[in-house]
Amino acid sequence: MEKINLRNLKPEAVHELRKQVVRQKEQGATNLQVVKNTGLSKDAVSRIWRKFKTGGLESLKPKKRGRKKGEQEKLTKEQQSQIRKTIIDKTPDQLKLGESLWTRESICDYIKRKYGIILTLRSISNYLKAWGLTCQRPTKRAIVQDDVKLRAFMEKEYPAIAKRAKNEKAVIYWGDETGLSNQEYYQRGFAPKGKPPVIGVQVKRERINMLSAITNQGKVRFMIFKDGSSLY
Repeated sequence: MEKINLRNLKPEAVHELRKQVVRQKEQGATNLQVVKNTGLSKDAVSRIWRKFKTGGLESLKPKKRGRKKGEQEKLTKEQQSQIRKTIIDKTPDQLKLGESLWTRESICDYIKRKYGIILTLRSISNYLKAWGLTCQRPTKRAIVQDDVKLRAFMEKEYPAIAKRAKNEKAVIYWGDETGLSNQEYYQRGFAPKGKPPVIGVQVKRERINMLSAITNQGKVRFMIFKDGSSLY
């Protein structure tokens, strides 16, 4: 029988051969007989039998091939934690990296500048997956938006408006302005999964505008205009 090299077999086949060796040895076969029956080398048969005598059947299961999790990583756990925190808390332009959103390239630049470690884009992808960061399209927030005033309106002013509208049998409309622009922003950046990054945008642009208003019941009214003149 042609000699078999265990390294060339799948883990399932290796496990089955090892169990065959043990069964034949327990039935009284010599090493030479097992070699003849299985195609394994004499050394391989001896190793399998010694392993079984020491650790039992559990020891015959093939170990997972490839490097172990965390093995040969260039970044320490502390460095990884710090980098992940930086990606979440900061934007590249805040660190003078010249971009508004985190990309694999900007993360590579940051790691090289901070730790002097050069990583490939493939390595960065693996780290980002392990950190739970995915590439997402950002949500937009007006730079001039005042969160304090907005919260005060919703907690104090709006309840009074809603009460008055109910008494007067009036309808409350929520108005906003939007429009079409040739400056739409489709860049993506890495952030925690389910928490897209936020990018600041200018409120005023060159565009065709639309004034729209919607009630709490979903009724919509709108008007499209340009340069202060109504089109529709």
